[in-house]
Amino acid sequence: MILILLDIYTFSFCVIFFFFFFFCFIIFFVTVSKY
Repeated sequence: MILILLDIYTFSFCVIFFFFFFFCFIIFFVTVSKY
C-alpha cells in the first residue's frame, strides 16, 4: 500500500516537473523569438 502510494507520488512529481520545464522552455522560446 505504501509502495503504491509512493509510486503515485513520484509519478505526479515527475509530471509536475516536466510541465514546469516545458512551461519555462516556452517562455524562453517566446522571449528569444521577440528579439
